[in-house]
Amino acid sequence: MTPEIEAVDLAAPAPKEKPRLTDFWAVILVVLTGVSYGSQAIFGKWVYANGGNAITLLTIRSVIAMIVVWLIIAFLRPSLRLPVRKVVELSFLGVIFVSSSVTYYVSLMYIQVGTAILIAYIFPALVVVGAVIFYKEKFTGRKAIALLLAIGGCILTVDPVKTLSGGVDLNMFGVLMAFISAFVTSGYILLSARLGKGVPGVVASAYSLPAMASFYVIWCALGQVGLDMSVVGGGFAFGMDWVGWLCCVIIGLLTSLAWTFYLIGLPRVGPSRASILVTSEPATAVFLGIIILGEAASPVKLVGGAFIFWAVFLLRK
Repeated sequence: MTPEIEAVDLAAPAPKEKPRLTDFWAVILVVLTGVSYGSQAIFGKWVYANGGNAITLLTIRSVIAMIVVWLIIAFLRPSLRLPVRKVVELSFLGVIFVSSSVTYYVSLMYIQVGTAILIAYIFPALVVVGAVIFYKEKFTGRKAIALLLAIGGCILTVDPVKTLSGGVDLNMFGVLMAFISAFVTSGYILLSARLGKGVPGVVASAYSLPAMASFYVIWCALGQVGLDMSVVGGGFAFGMDWVGWLCCVIIGLLTSLAWTFYLIGLPRVGPSRASILVTSEPATAVFLGIIILGEAASPVKLVGGAFIFWAVFLLRK
């Protein structure tokens, strides 16, 4: 008896494979995250110069970013169905990011920007160590060289000799805040790699950003009813002029892109590579400060920026 052969429609199109993010584009997205955050430093200066303060900037930034991401959700219409535990975990990421941002911005009120960057940007080293210990990532020679270049570049971009010389009196509270920011940032990156795994970046942002925005809004509301807000430069700056408001909106738009880009690229590149790639942030801030704000361009700063981009080049694949 001849076995029956199932007919196959040769004209039928082959099933399409779900497109996967290539390593190259994942690297680009993470680098753009750093560039986006570095660009915010310029607009942040204009916010402060036009009547704003840290808590006002952070609150508007998070609310605008949340709105933009949900508009993207409404357009793309991805599935938002996640287990309750996963929703809680992603919301927790938003709260952790709040801690990182607040401690960094508070440190800027007590110590120089260059000093804060010198301290806060030890986080790539902390992430690499954590990734090796907790995720068993391989610590290759290429990654070691890139890490040294990135950290060295961050140090050089703030011209450490000029920053730490001249009898600068370091405020220990400001130093402590910068160190806390570094440790919290490293924890955020390591947790993001695990908690955001398997969740589309825009969906993860849709749950993380509302938690972050809610935290800031509640904080501002408490400030309006008597909470001492002096540690973050006072309460919400309703008297900020239109330039300050516009800059806050732009920062919010940049944040929505940065947050989503990062959560898309992180699962592909891994936490240690991501932590090194986002050192494009200080290099961007320094270069834009030179070009837009007319800040002094020293050879040391330019070499530091070159080191960072060299590190990015080494980790492109």
